[in-house]
Order: sequence, then C-alpha cells, then structure tokens
Amino acid sequence: MKNLFLLFLFISSPILAQNDEKKLILKFIDSDISIDGNVDPVWNTADSTGNFFQLTPYFAKEPSNKTVAKILANENSLYCLIICYDDRTNIISNTGTLDNFDGDIVSIMIDTFDDKITGYKFAVSASGVRSDCRLLDDARNRDYSWDGIWFADSKI
Repeated sequence: MKNLFLLFLFISSPILAQNDEKKLILKFIDSDISIDGNVDPVWNTADSTGNFFQLTPYFAKEPSNKTVAKILANENSLYCLIICYDDRTNIISNTGTLDNFDGDIVSIMIDTFDDKITGYKFAVSASGVRSDCRLLDDARNRDYSWDGIWFADSKI
C-alpha cells in the first residue's frame, strides 16, 4: 500500500520504533510541514526505519510489503511519515468515523513517560480516518475516550 501518513503532535522527545532494536534519530527542522498527504522535500533529511512485523493477520511475521517510517520535529511539533507500499488493487480503503473504522491502517505508539506502562497510540486508515487512545497497563488496556489534538492525512 502506498499510503502516506503524516502525524502531528505536540511532543519533542526521541522515539523508538516498534521493537527495542530499532531507533530513530530525531532531527530538528526550522519550519512546519504541511499535513496534506504529500511528501515534502524536507523528509529526505529524516532518519528512517523499516523491516517491521505484522500484528494481524499473522502476529510477529514478516510483512508481505515494505513499510518505511520517518520522523522530524521542530520546536513545537513532532512529525511522523509512514510510507506503505502495495499494489493499489490490494488496498482496503474504507470510510469510518473517529476511533471507528477498519481496513488498512498505520499506527504509532509512543511511551511518553518512558515507563513501558502508559503511552498513546495514533492510527490513520488508508482513507484518512483517525483513531487515538491512551495505552494503560503496558497497552493491555486502551482508553478510546481520550481524544488528542493532532492532525493526519493519507494519500493512495
């Protein structure tokens, strides 16, 4: 899936990828990035990671398609870009409402207190529908009533 995902948050701390062996070096920039689903040239300067694993349908298995994640920040914002590669005919792009959709999605989970107990999850579907929640008890419990202030867009 060539789904471009941009995430905008008010956080400025280093981010770890899904498993502890992947680290992204957070590069600071002097400008804002447009949240419109297009990849601005400034993303060429960002650190990136790939080689992720599946959550569903086959937990911890190698994905069938490549995904690349990048991050950048400025004084007030954290920006995340996730590029997923797939044939257009395989992309499931359903509509939905905040915190209520299905189909192809990307998400990022952030352990803001570095305690491996609480954090936040931000997700976007291929059609641009957002979902967010607070993660509690090492992400075993999720509070979808929490609605953060953040922006995202996707483009197939």
